[in-house]
Amino acid sequence: MDKINIKKTKLLNLALKLKNIYPDLKGEIKIDNKNKKVYCRINKKELSYEILKLIELEIKKIYLNYKIEILNY
Repeated sequence: MDKINIKKTKLLNLALKLKNIYPDLKGEIKIDNKNKKVYCRINKKELSYEILKLIELEIKKIYLNYKIEILNY
């Protein structure tokens, strides 16, 4: 597997873990390789700040030099 597929697999595993904890959770992750940003949109406004920070840290482990932006809608 190349690096891109490994990163995508890790993101999918993170999404599955979150889905097991919050079954009604919906969202999307967009990766902007040109600007080195990861955008994560989540539909649950009631997620605590600590959970959002944990999600951000998990994404940072995968995309080390990228800026992470998490949005609730």
